Amino acid sequence: MRLTSRLLFRLLLSLILLSLWGCTGKQGAVYDTFKVVLQNKQSLIDEFPLNPQFRYLRAEVSGRPALLVLGYVNEAPDGPIESWYSANQELVQIQNGRLVATAGLDFNWSAVRYSENIPLQNALKQIDDVPMPPPVSRDALTGALIQGERIEFDTPIKKSRGIRYQRMHTVMPNYRAQIVEGVELELLTEPPSAISSRDLARLKSPSIRWVQERITPQARVADNPGLIPLPAYYALDTNRTPARIVFGRQCLVRDYCLSWQAWPPVGGIVK
Repeated sequence: MRLTSRLLFRLLLSLILLSLWGCTGKQGAVYDTFKVVLQNKQSLIDEFPLNPQFRYLRAEVSGRPALLVLGYVNEAPDGPIESWYSANQELVQIQNGRLVATAGLDFNWSAVRYSENIPLQNALKQIDDVPMPPPVSRDALTGALIQGERIEFDTPIKKSRGIRYQRMHTVMPNYRAQIVEGVELELLTEPPSAISSRDLARLKSPSIRWVQERITPQARVADNPGLIPLPAYYALDTNRTPARIVFGRQCLVRDYCLSWQAWPPVGGIVK
């Protein structure tokens, strides 16, 4: 079964590379990058020689690091979706700095949608009177998100230092579908305690600002133990305009968290 899975993965990888060749004409170079990664599974990520022609992410799941290569970018109404691949049958998709899908992990997210396309950079604007959309019923939100529609809100009705919206996603295995959560985007005054000291060392720069997506379940957690709030954390490099999202961390379920970081890192590689 394991051998069959690996063969299927390599077949899929070959198809992806062929499609990349048809779209970008860079099949050979991308193949060489994947080939090196596949042949150096035991190499330390920090010492892996990077090809400057490509973009990389350093990802980590439950303490297991991996180097991901940008395979392709799909244009979408709410922003381009980046598809990043590892050598171990893993896919991570990022849109506007947020995690929108994974594949090949022990737990995976799919069908991630937001009621509002609010950039994470908006948290850097310390405005006292932040527009807040009125509450939306679960039925209306779920229907609109499933159909890919944008929910239109009326005039702002509340003041807050955070920006609120809703998110829906599906978790596998056990297929918990259409989980709807409230989200509050806010600027943090210090790095989150959930971020490892090694990650913080790579992000040790005065230009780094941290933001959080605080999660509020839209159903009673006592009735739905799988709906515990799982906040997301992001590091933004304010040396760029707009600020560049260089790090993200999102738990997919309790005690199973995925982090991703632009590579090489802003603060340099930690030896």
